[in-house]
Amino acid sequence: MGGANEIYKEITADTTEIPECINSCMYGGCCCKCGGGLCIANSVCATNIGEDPSSSVSVTVPGKSCITKIYASDPFATNTKYMLVEVIDGSANPIFCHTLPNLGNDDPVFDTTLVQPLCVGDTDATAKVTAFGNTAPVNDKLTLTVVYCLNCC
Repeated sequence: MGGANEIYKEITADTTEIPECINSCMYGGCCCKCGGGLCIANSVCATNIGEDPSSSVSVTVPGKSCITKIYASDPFATNTKYMLVEVIDGSANPIFCHTLPNLGNDDPVFDTTLVQPLCVGDTDATAKVTAFGNTAPVNDKLTLTVVYCLNCC
């Protein structure tokens, strides 16, 4: 088994990587691989507020990035019964999806901080929010922001 001595060796090995990880962050790298999820944050956002309403808005997240936060909203919710928030990888595979109902009291808002950053894969991914009526997409005013770390995976 090795006991406490083996655990000490593992902890020591993990902590010796921290200065290198922080130094990497200072020069545009990502510390997600160090397990702490530290990185220089980047973000991308889209909205159709002030434009003709559409059923969805989307943003591109660069390949090899890790998503750390997703924010989506329908601040006016005139037609929306629920929103679908999804991330599609470069091979058109969904890697994250979540529906959010409009309960009638407030405008739908989706806000998540991922405990473990979500790797989008080697190629660019698309994050998208779509407004739905009862069964079909509807035109409404939407916002979407995705926060991510570059070169994370």
